[in-house]
Amino acid sequence: MDELEQRLRSTLTSMAEEVPPSHSAWDEHQRRLALKSRKQRFRPAVTAIVAAAAAVLIAVPIMVIQQATAPVQPGALPETTGPAGRTTSGQPLPDSGWGAKYVPRDGETVVIQPASLMTKQLADKKFLITWAYVIQTRRGERLMCLAQTPDGGVINGPDQLTFGEPDCTPVSQPKNGKYDWGRRQVPDKFLGDGTKGVWVYVMSRPAHKMMLRRVEDNDLLPATTKQFGQDVVLFGAYMNSARPPSAYSLYNDADEIFYSGT
Repeated sequence: MDELEQRLRSTLTSMAEEVPPSHSAWDEHQRRLALKSRKQRFRPAVTAIVAAAAAVLIAVPIMVIQQATAPVQPGALPETTGPAGRTTSGQPLPDSGWGAKYVPRDGETVVIQPASLMTKQLADKKFLITWAYVIQTRRGERLMCLAQTPDGGVINGPDQLTFGEPDCTPVSQPKNGKYDWGRRQVPDKFLGDGTKGVWVYVMSRPAHKMMLRRVEDNDLLPATTKQFGQDVVLFGAYMNSARPPSAYSLYNDADEIFYSGT
């Protein structure tokens, strides 16, 4: 026995003396072996559960990321409902708050209800209103008319002669690809002081808005009066010029130009 072995034996002997004696050392040894065996069996099971849970936690983000970056197929996204854009009801839509009743004569029918072009204040503080409208005669002829009544008056009513008979001119259906039924400049007798260059047009649908070009400065001006009929629209434009507009454009209810003319 060399010096190293002696030191080791001495150390072990000293440690053994510090441990209290046991009367069932073998039984204690067997208990510890059994406990160790159970711990070894338990650890693989716990490790498997932990590994499975970790696999799920890792797999879920991967699956979500894959779905988020996958190509979107038609019908994969839910449809949304909401306003589909502007539409027209086909009903008269006067721009002003004025209104007039029209009394038909000799079987006439109203194609476009009266729309107010301008107003003029009278001495008694009442207003004289100039109206534009379209009628159809018994024979099927269409007329674009101008008339004046006081506020609350009736066109062709009992006091119509006081303000003058309606002034009507024929309009006719345009050829295919055209939209202009007729136009006219409002006569001076219907205009107020200092007013000039007021024009009235009758256009086919789908006209919804009208822009006109003034000759003097090439400016574009909107028609500020409009009234809808079943198949035609009446526009009134204040050009402030003695010369007729040089050109015009028609817009549909999607605010798109669909026709330009002169």
